[in-house]
Amino acid sequence: LILSSIVVSIYFMNAQDNSYYLTKAFELLSEGNVESAERHYSVYQKMTNQSDANFELILKEYKHSNMAINLPSGETFVMVFVEGGTFMMGCTHDQYGACYDPEKPAHSVTLSDYYIGETEVTQSLWRAVMGTSIYQQRNKAGAEFTRGVGDNYPMYFINHSEAEEFCGRLNSLLRGKIAEGYKFRLPTEAQWEYAA
Repeated sequence: LILSSIVVSIYFMNAQDNSYYLTKAFELLSEGNVESAERHYSVYQKMTNQSDANFELILKEYKHSNMAINLPSGETFVMVFVEGGTFMMGCTHDQYGACYDPEKPAHSVTLSDYYIGETEVTQSLWRAVMGTSIYQQRNKAGAEFTRGVGDNYPMYFINHSEAEEFCGRLNSLLRGKIAEGYKFRLPTEAQWEYAA
């Protein structure tokens, strides 16, 4: 009788643990913690040798949706989901010689899924992250004019190292607020061309 109750208790505990991992996977996914949700779901699958169609559907929809990002300052911007694939990068023969040498030869490139900003970095977003205005950037660049000023205009008069610093500051500002495993960086040339 005692041995029988121990076996029943262990079996019951394992059934609870299985349910725990699936429930926790749903909870983590609702919080935007995709990587941890997938880990918990993987444990659930290994323990039960089953899959859950609802979780997989929600995960797929979550992964394939745009992300609205909110900064602590209240500034908001959107990252657009780009489904990976293969494409010909560079200048192709049907462009009738309108190619520059660095664009040749066209070659096949395969990309994984990624997110890219819906728009270029706006002056408002730059100001919220970097603390400088278009006029300050113009003065740093030694330019004499501006081409467009306003919150929704793209930021310009920035160099590559400032763009890298912007991404680093964005990651610091949003640490713990975006899904685990994600970070901001400049897109590669291939990602830029494919998204366009």
